[in-house]
Amino acid sequence: MVDQVPKLLGVHFPKESFAHNLLAIVQALPDTPLPTAAVGILLMVLLVVLERWLPHAPAPLIALAVGIAGASARSGCRPEGSSWSATSPEACHPSPLPTSHSSCSSGQQPWASP
Repeated sequence: MVDQVPKLLGVHFPKESFAHNLLAIVQALPDTPLPTAAVGILLMVLLVVLERWLPHAPAPLIALAVGIAGASARSGCRPEGSSWSATSPEACHPSPLPTSHSSCSSGQQPWASP
C-alpha cells in the first residue's frame, strides 16, 4: 500500500525501507500537485464506495473509466464530430508519425509507398 501512495500523489523518490518510504511520503506532501492528489483520492474513494455498496460491480474498471473521462473532459478533448470538439485536433490526438524526414529529398513521407 505504501508503495502505491507516491503514485497516487504524483511524487517521486527512491524506494528504501518501509519507514524511510513513509517519511518520504510525509515530506513530499507539500510538493504534491493538488489536481493529481484530488483525482487520486477521489478515485480511491470511488473504489471503496463501489466495493461497499455494489460489491459485484467491476469497481476498478469503473474507476478507470471515470478517471479517463475526467482527464479527457479536463483537457478539452471531445469525441470527433461533436459540436463541442476540441479547437485543435492535435490537442487530443498528436500525430505519432514525423511530418518530414531528412533523408527524403523528394519531400515524400518515409512511410508513404512509392
